Order: sequence, then structure tokens, then C-alpha cells
Amino acid sequence: MREIDYENEFDGCVILSGSFGFFGDVDDQKLLVSIRKALKKGGKVFIMFTSANEQIDNSRSWRELDDGWQLGEEWLEAETSVRCGTGFIIRKDGTMIVPKDEPGYNANERIRCYTIPEMRAMLSKAGFEYSASYSDRHLEVPPKPVPKSAIRRIVVGERKI
Repeated sequence: MREIDYENEFDGCVILSGSFGFFGDVDDQKLLVSIRKALKKGGKVFIMFTSANEQIDNSRSWRELDDGWQLGEEWLEAETSVRCGTGFIIRKDGTMIVPKDEPGYNANERIRCYTIPEMRAMLSKAGFEYSASYSDRHLEVPPKPVPKSAIRRIVVGERKI
């Protein structure tokens, strides 16, 4: 996603599963500019992102695997609206597999969570006209108000010029 190098090639771009937000504010904005450049006039971008409105308490979880257990922890850095998570695996033989601290390895996640007004402002700054907002479970046309409980939000922007 960070190396989009197209110009006026596509009618649309879809970003799903909350993968928008992994790069931080500056690089997320650069990504939107690259997407706008790659779209034809009238092209639309459909972005699913993690909502900053979701209340995240520090939580721990575990699940059993075939050969052990996966343990995880999740929390929100309220000052930065960054959702953080980490995890590791304990094998039945006692071996512990811990996350690697290297680019591209996602066991230690940091996801910038946005509000719809923040996303609208970012779309505008990148040269898009805001079209609509949805939640990941409410894709009605015409759009209905997004429920406050929605964990994932969706915004749609259009390249007008």
C-alpha cells in the first residue's frame, strides 16, 4: 500500500478489514494522496477503518491451539487514539514463541483509530470529496446514521477533478 505508483488508472479502491491506520497519521495521509492520484476522475475510494469511538479496556485473552495456547493483550492509548495489541504462543512442550520486533510482523500491533470527522478531513486534504459513511454491518443505501457501537467504520470519497 505504501508504494502505489499509478496515475489515473482505476475506477475504485477498496481498503478492508481495518488495515487503514497501521502507518500513522503522516503516512496514512500520504496513502490517500497516492490513491487519489491512482484513481480516474469520478473514481471512488471505500475505506474501512477502526473507530476511535470504540471504548477499549485493557483486556487479555487466550485460545487453545493444536499444539499449545495463544495469549494476547489489547489496550487503547487514549492520548493518541492508537489501539495496541500484543500476543505470544506457549507450546505444550513449554516453548514460548514471542513476537519479533521487525517490520511487517504484526504480533505487536499499533493501529491509529480515527473518527469520521478526522477521515473526512483527511479525504478532503488528499483531494477527495466525501460521499458517505457506514459501519461494517450497516451498508444501507441511502446511508443511515452510523451506530456509535460500530467498531469498524467506512467512509467513501470521490475524486472529482
